[in-house]
Amino acid sequence: MASERLEVLSASSFSLDALTVLFNRGFAGYLFPVHMTAERLSHRIRTEDVDLHASKIALKDGQPAGFALLARRGGRSRLAAMGVVAEARRQGVGRRLLEAILTDARNRPGGGDRELRLEVFEDNDAARSLYEGAGLQILRRLVGRTWRFPIASPGQLELHDTPSWNQVVSAEAMDLPWQLEAETLAVLGAPARVASLGGKAWALIYESSNAMLVLRGLYINPEHRRQHLATQLITAIAAMHPGHAIHFPPLFPESMGAAFFEHIGFQVDALNQVEMGITF
Repeated sequence: MASERLEVLSASSFSLDALTVLFNRGFAGYLFPVHMTAERLSHRIRTEDVDLHASKIALKDGQPAGFALLARRGGRSRLAAMGVVAEARRQGVGRRLLEAILTDARNRPGGGDRELRLEVFEDNDAARSLYEGAGLQILRRLVGRTWRFPIASPGQLELHDTPSWNQVVSAEAMDLPWQLEAETLAVLGAPARVASLGGKAWALIYESSNAMLVLRGLYINPEHRRQHLATQLITAIAAMHPGHAIHFPPLFPESMGAAFFEHIGFQVDALNQVEMGITF
């Protein structure tokens, strides 16, 4: 059987360059083009708390066939990325990797993890079927939103480094996906930056291209909500980046700020995710 030729090892035995090559091979032919560099992968490992010792590499006949990157915070874990090289797909590699990740999570020293979560694109039927077959359940839908022709209105913005984000939002308990948690956003580093409007409204600007400005967070101090500050903040950011659409990636729970986003002109993207999880 194909599974008998599979060996699963800790990802810590692979170099960053080897992991990068395997990452790109594992995502060949994905829903959209993926090109990971060693620098970007290192950044993801650091900011998302990926544990390479707990992460897995599958070898088929001695050759790398797939990978599963696992992030850990306290008693929680997240499958940060999983991929199988094209020539080894539909041969049980992904199932074997997932089994190894779940077995470790259940049996980790000190009582095991409390839960494991992941995000998967809605249109990735094969991955969703794999996860559902292993007992994970859909928790919520995560959507991306884009304002293609934002209104620009200059405002008095202050720019800060990303650790300030944690100082602003950490006092308020919020159930957010892993990539939006304060622990992730606070260590993104440059070129990510935080823009604030009078110390009352805050946005985390993640990256920009010639046509798109990506935001990874929007937060209004509780005592200043319902004062249209979110609109003022976003339009002031648009004024600083003329010609850019404003984009929130598909990491945000569908219900979060839905009425606000619709009111000012954001549209839900075509490619969205679901967050799935299992408790132990």
